[in-house]
Amino acid sequence: MVVKTIPALLVALMLVACAKQSTAPPVPVEEHPIHFTVVRVNAQSQTATLKHDEIKDFMGAMTMDYQIREKPQFELLRPGQSFNGIVVVKGDEMWVERVVPEPK
Repeated sequence: MVVKTIPALLVALMLVACAKQSTAPPVPVEEHPIHFTVVRVNAQSQTATLKHDEIKDFMGAMTMDYQIREKPQFELLRPGQSFNGIVVVKGDEMWVERVVPEPK
């Protein structure tokens, strides 16, 4: 009888251990204002090469590719035009959202 109970107990302990491991803490999300000029757009990957000013407390001024996840916002972008937006950082992912044309 004891021999049959041990495997059942081991299975129960493994299930409890697995349940505890699957509750990983949420990945923090950072948001940073960005001012940029569009260098080029890639409709196929829905990315844009942006020349941006310094992003305070995050990144120096540079030119790099960013994903623009929202299609209506991506469709606003034209090379040579300037915009304001938000850089969102979540774990290893980074994208630009809330894109608004720079006031003239």
